Amino acid sequence: MTDRAHITDDNHHQATMHRHAPEPTGYVSPAYRRWAEYSQRAAEPSPDTFTLPTTTAELDAMSYADRVRAYTEDQALYDRLTGRTAV
Repeated sequence: MTDRAHITDDNHHQATMHRHAPEPTGYVSPAYRRWAEYSQRAAEPSPDTFTLPTTTAELDAMSYADRVRAYTEDQALYDRLTGRTAV
């Protein structure tokens, strides 16, 4: 059904009337502002806080992924902390 199908004898004035979006006021609600700030922070990569361990206890407390990263970044340090000898 088209817009013209709704024109009757008593509402011809509505056929030429166009609806416009309200003009922007520049107001942004606090909830929307918080959501936008949160979304922007979530899109940014988190800073890298990884540091190489200095003791065996620090190495043992690390997650598996961090232990692998410590091994790949400084294999000699990893071998020294784990008590392994280089072959």
